[in-house]
Amino acid sequence: MRAKWSALSALGLLVLPLAFPAPAAEVDVVGLYHEPDKVTKNDEVIVYLEVDDSSNISVVYLVFCIIDPPVCSQAFRMTYQGDNTYSYKIGKFKEGQDVKYNITIETKDGNRTLNAENHFAVVPAGTDGGNGNQNNTTDGTDGTGGKDDPSRMYMVYVVAGVVVIVAVAASALVIVRRRRKGA
Repeated sequence: MRAKWSALSALGLLVLPLAFPAPAAEVDVVGLYHEPDKVTKNDEVIVYLEVDDSSNISVVYLVFCIIDPPVCSQAFRMTYQGDNTYSYKIGKFKEGQDVKYNITIETKDGNRTLNAENHFAVVPAGTDGGNGNQNNTTDGTDGTGGKDDPSRMYMVYVVAGVVVIVAVAASALVIVRRRRKGA
């Protein structure tokens, strides 16, 4: 019984910050884009992030997902290039794959904000198309630093919380079953 309450207490401590997130310092995204603009299977794709002021940024993470079959990468730390620009080379992809990517900015005060996202499709060489919208953002703005939808900002944390809840519940069940067999 004690293990059950310990697991529930730990779960409560993990979920509490999700309910009451600290306000993040403001960082405006000027642009999120990839090069080359039209991606083929032979291209090494590099993702770039431009912000209005990088002085309050501690680190920028990039996550990309292949849409079909659904596979996501780990979070990669983007490299600061100077002039408020970050970049990361995500590599080559197979023809026909749709790839979506987003960035998370961690400020010096420790807050994280999921900001812009973008996507591209890997097209055969010599064809047109393959990219997301032409202004290279999908945050509902024209790429000049608009704010992201606040309801999406903590989605990563909500998903992580659900995973933790399932893991703790499964562990608690295993412990309880083992104790019953031994009793």
